[in-house]
Amino acid sequence: MRKTLKNKLLFGALATTLVVSCIGVGIRQSIAQELPTTKDELIAYYIDGSDSFVGHTSKDGTFETAPNSQGLKVSLANNDKLVLREVIDLNDYSRNDSLIQISVAPEVRGEPQVYSICVDLVDVYDENNFITMAINTHGAHKKQDVAGDNSAYALAKASNGQQFSGAGFVNVWGCWTGFFFGANEEFVENPEENFFAWGFDIGNSEVYISRPGGAKAPVVDLNDKKTFGEKVWDGFTTGEVYARVHCKEYQDASANLVIQKYGEWDLTKEYEEKIIDEAGPILTVDYNGYKDSSLPTALVGKEYSLFDASAFDLYSGITDVDVNVYRNYFSSEKYSVPMNKRLNTFVPALPGSYYVEYSSKDTQGKETKNVLQVNAVKQTEEMSFEFEEHVTSIKNGEAFVLPNYELSGGSGRKSVSVSATNNGKAVVISNNEVRAFETGTLTLSYTATDYVGQTKTQEIIINVVETDKPTFIELPTMPKYFVEGNRYNLPVIYAYNYMNGGTGEKIPTTITVKGKTSKVVLKGNVYVPSANTYGEVLEITYTATFADKESVLTYQVPVLKVQKDGRYDMSKFFVTEEGTSVTAENNYLEIATTKTNTSLDFANALKVRTATVEWLYNENSANIGKLSFLLQDYYDPTNQVKLTYSQGKGVYINDDEKNAYALPVGFSSGNLASFSYDNRDKQIAYGTTDLEVLTVKTNMAGEPFEGFTNNTFHLTILLENCAFGASFNLRYINNQFFSSSSGDWSSPVVSVIGTLGGDLSLGTRVELPELVVSDILCGEIDAWFTMRDPNGKAVRDVDGRLLENRLIVGDTYFVDLNVYGVYSITISGQDKSGNTCGDMFVLNVVDEQAPTITLSGEPVKEVTVGSSVIVPSAVATDNFDEEVELFVYIVIPSGGTQAFDCTSKGFKATRVGEYKIMYVAVDKAGNIAQVVRTVKVRRA
Repeated sequence: MRKTLKNKLLFGALATTLVVSCIGVGIRQSIAQELPTTKDELIAYYIDGSDSFVGHTSKDGTFETAPNSQGLKVSLANNDKLVLREVIDLNDYSRNDSLIQISVAPEVRGEPQVYSICVDLVDVYDENNFITMAINTHGAHKKQDVAGDNSAYALAKASNGQQFSGAGFVNVWGCWTGFFFGANEEFVENPEENFFAWGFDIGNSEVYISRPGGAKAPVVDLNDKKTFGEKVWDGFTTGEVYARVHCKEYQDASANLVIQKYGEWDLTKEYEEKIIDEAGPILTVDYNGYKDSSLPTALVGKEYSLFDASAFDLYSGITDVDVNVYRNYFSSEKYSVPMNKRLNTFVPALPGSYYVEYSSKDTQGKETKNVLQVNAVKQTEEMSFEFEEHVTSIKNGEAFVLPNYELSGGSGRKSVSVSATNNGKAVVISNNEVRAFETGTLTLSYTATDYVGQTKTQEIIINVVETDKPTFIELPTMPKYFVEGNRYNLPVIYAYNYMNGGTGEKIPTTITVKGKTSKVVLKGNVYVPSANTYGEVLEITYTATFADKESVLTYQVPVLKVQKDGRYDMSKFFVTEEGTSVTAENNYLEIATTKTNTSLDFANALKVRTATVEWLYNENSANIGKLSFLLQDYYDPTNQVKLTYSQGKGVYINDDEKNAYALPVGFSSGNLASFSYDNRDKQIAYGTTDLEVLTVKTNMAGEPFEGFTNNTFHLTILLENCAFGASFNLRYINNQFFSSSSGDWSSPVVSVIGTLGGDLSLGTRVELPELVVSDILCGEIDAWFTMRDPNGKAVRDVDGRLLENRLIVGDTYFVDLNVYGVYSITISGQDKSGNTCGDMFVLNVVDEQAPTITLSGEPVKEVTVGSSVIVPSAVATDNFDEEVELFVYIVIPSGGTQAFDCTSKGFKATRVGEYKIMYVAVDKAGNIAQVVRTVKVRRA
């Protein structure tokens, strides 16, 4: 059973005695797993084994192979751990200080007893957080008698899932030390000179090792992202740790070790093997955001909740906290106030000061107290809302934004809930706004609750009058830019009728596009933009008309002219700020700026699951301080992820410089760099040959990142902290290369907005998800899909539309899957340059329903021996198969089974006991149905 730190140090009955000797001093002392209650000092060392501390012994006296060695001498059997329980603070030590020094004394000189010796530094406040420093023999897994073959290498890792790593030979050998596991006589005259010592730099999380006559050698940096990727270590809670020593790769029954130094203690000299714990537990009160000098006021007669508290002792671990409330705490008339210990509350009976005492004792009786003063009053200031100015009348269907308010009075912080009713009927509040669809009144009820449970409700009454025009509720998401000549499926939205008692009937909208010299009313939602000049702004208007009443939504989108003489000018796909230029060269686009900070947008939204960007540094790239790539959700611009390459910090996400990874290449001319973003896994891969993978956990706003809506996002490139004339060369986005000579080489990509494919039950009605076929340069393109049933016939949807070579325009289709087998959906498309794409998805319709067995009657339930039993005939039917095989079996009392000849009418019961008539039907999909009838046979 696993022992916790607290359990190990609890005082109690003496369980088992383990002897450890401090050689050269003559001190000998028994070490117990559980310590006597009468002691007020802790024992420094004990052996923690895997079998509940039973059956372990340690060497007494001197080891024959090291008679003159001085220090803490111990023999560790397999699974034993020597625990050095004295707490040391790593903040007091540097990389040049030895935390622990160990030598070996094998039973036979030159023959190692183990091939691996490990030292754990364990976080006092979290035993699951530790680092392991291991020294391994070069001759691991095989016994070596030849000097040098069992010399050692050092590695280290943290407990957060890291692998053992070390300098020089990562994850294999690590840093060579020259330590000999066998203490070979020809190499080691005095065993005590054959030691290794660990050092640790807590500031940099770096592990070091040394041996006699050698300087400190670095082993590994536990925060090195290049070594550990995302498994970098967060460090110790405070730096206060204790140590464990254990071995692996045993070649003998035990391992003989001599611990010569631990922390500040030289164990080769006289040393008292007790810890004097002079301090009580560390007591922490959770003030829940309040300050101890300004706690919430208590109210006479009302229950007052006390704050939770915890206590921790360096040597006793977690300790219990006792809470009591007093009056007149600092006087001779101090008395205790009744409290509810289970709920951690008390009720003040009188106004005045109350004192809350938190106390905790460690296992040695050392006590810590914390006293808080709480003032009680008969009455607090009444709570009151003060709302900012807001409208008092709205039209039905119109959104009302909840006003801001200030809340005063009461005790402590207040929680507020808001509900809304329209003529007494509850309505939903969403995104801090509410809509009333009936004329009359909209009532908002604000209820505040303070710390002691007092409540205050205040209402806002809004007059709801009848609207005089259609109401827009959904708003369209417009492209950030139009590219001339590309096709756009503009969003289809509706308005709603709440006029003259309307109950929200849908009203279709028309879309009008107006430029400087043109105006067009679209017949549907497909639009191919044109413009007179680069950047000309078009006005897109949605108009809903009902009963001669009109509502209008207007948006403005600039148009980019990207073609010249029938060819693409790749530089025109990027929208820049003043002072920033994009120039098409033979093999790339040169992006240059004279500004300190600038940005440029890629014109088309990326409607892909995975996006890849590649660029080349040039002779002016050293002038760039930071090169960043901002990915912005097409439908929610507040949902953003930023990847930064910084010359000073490295690679990091969302401006989090503290968690920067090393740059794969510098900003030097000729260096190639790239990254890929995968919206399914929310991961960014970067590097050259060995890619590093980063998982995006939050967006720029610090909210949990769930990916980009419908796999659609914008790309913005940012250059920051630049010197004059900074530039770099962009090579491609996905498969589209950018240069003065390249054309449209990239094929379109099919994206499914939702889920398509998988196993479905027969008869299921499915909604086909939206399909989007888009191209890096052309945006959305003409594409078609066909859906066929398992017999190869084109499918019709529930509205009768034939789904064969059907243009993909964002329509919704519902299909009933009434045929067993595999349905296929094939998609094909072609961009304006002739690049084609194709994709196929399948829906596997499985029959999971078993057949139904119907008997023509029921057999008799009981007969005498020798009687004939009539077996009723049966029919099996299935939801899919027209014919189903039916089998009948007779199970006799002895357990044997016989197939029943269905041409006969029955069988003769020749034995006493139970006969079973078993009907079994199996359909073509393998679904099995079974019906069993029992006939009891008794003696005549």
